[in-house]
Amino acid sequence: ERNWPLNRGDVIEVQGPAASGKTHFLLHLLLTCLMPPQHGGRDLGGWGKAAVLIDTDGNFNVRRLHEVLVSRLRRLLDVEDNANDIAEGLAQQFLERLVVFRPTSSVQFAITLRHLSQFHSKEPRLQDYELGLLAVDSMSAFYWKDRHALEQLRDSPAESSNSPLPPNLL
Repeated sequence: ERNWPLNRGDVIEVQGPAASGKTHFLLHLLLTCLMPPQHGGRDLGGWGKAAVLIDTDGNFNVRRLHEVLVSRLRRLLDVEDNANDIAEGLAQQFLERLVVFRPTSSVQFAITLRHLSQFHSKEPRLQDYELGLLAVDSMSAFYWKDRHALEQLRDSPAESSNSPLPPNLL
């Protein structure tokens, strides 16, 4: 097992300008989580765990993840491009342990997080695997939408004591 500078439960936030490699880093983390440590006597360097991606802005490209995984498997297993079925079959097998949620509001995002452990324990594809990675792309997706909704509530005449929101949010 490799030595990682991270411990169970650590949180990493990655931010930066467009085209700075954030998505590529996310792909690398997801693939490392999903691939096993070894296959057929070859070192793959993975964790062999399940992963959850919460795609809040709806831009994550699973097809691209698949392409990068197949390419990495070909390289690590030293498989020719024409022996595509080996890498393709393994990629399909490893991607079975990935779940992508696409909430469309901060409320759906919160509910997804709240029920994630229950989902993990009942989902047949994941039951036998530890959850190795929970990735959120992106944490700020609902910020402006929520801020606009709060501004509308603050400016509405019905902002009296019967508001469901605490006074500090109005």
